[in-house]
Amino acid sequence: MSVGRLIVGFGVGSAAMVVPLYIAEIAPSKVRGRMIGLNNMSITGGQVISYGIGAAFAHVPHGWRYMVGLGGVPAVTLACLLPFCPESPRQLIYHGKLQQAEVVLQKIYASATPEQVRAKTALIAAACEEAKEIAGTATRWEKVKMLHTNPANLRALVCACGLMVISQLSGFNTLMYYSSTLFALVGFSNPVAVGLVVAGTNFVMTWVNMMMVDPFGRRRLLICT
Repeated sequence: MSVGRLIVGFGVGSAAMVVPLYIAEIAPSKVRGRMIGLNNMSITGGQVISYGIGAAFAHVPHGWRYMVGLGGVPAVTLACLLPFCPESPRQLIYHGKLQQAEVVLQKIYASATPEQVRAKTALIAAACEEAKEIAGTATRWEKVKMLHTNPANLRALVCACGLMVISQLSGFNTLMYYSSTLFALVGFSNPVAVGLVVAGTNFVMTWVNMMMVDPFGRRRLLICT
């Protein structure tokens, strides 16, 4: 179980960083926010389903074995589907694979003309060249220093890291992971089922944010919530 938890930690930690970045690079700009929101909604939706499965097997002999075993089903399914995902166009262009990038962009923008695809490729290539110039001339220490000395970079750094730190320090994950234990201490007869209240509310609000993020705006939504 300990080794399994370690492996799951590697997978979840990697996915939490890589998946939003991949979606941001591969999704059309007009639905980018909604697509990243869909990723978050999939996570919270999975938590709701897992609570439901937990409630179903809570009083079954050795029910925890079924809970752990069923957790492998979506992981195996995802592992089988991942090879069908194309590489992000930006990554391909960054390594000089322009033709492969154009093929992927044509799939993303199915109604685009070849000229439009080439223009999009050129736009991404220009951004990649700029990134290479910055990366090539600056040392790692200089990049870290730039993050803290440039006011615009510092504001973004404080906002992004601060939000993550505060969300963890608020203890919400403790409530998510141990809600069944906490509700059992309060006195509920089926605490796992009651835990659906927490997971369900989290899921609904993720859906609301996903629908509002593109028309309402990221900054405005963040400030309001």
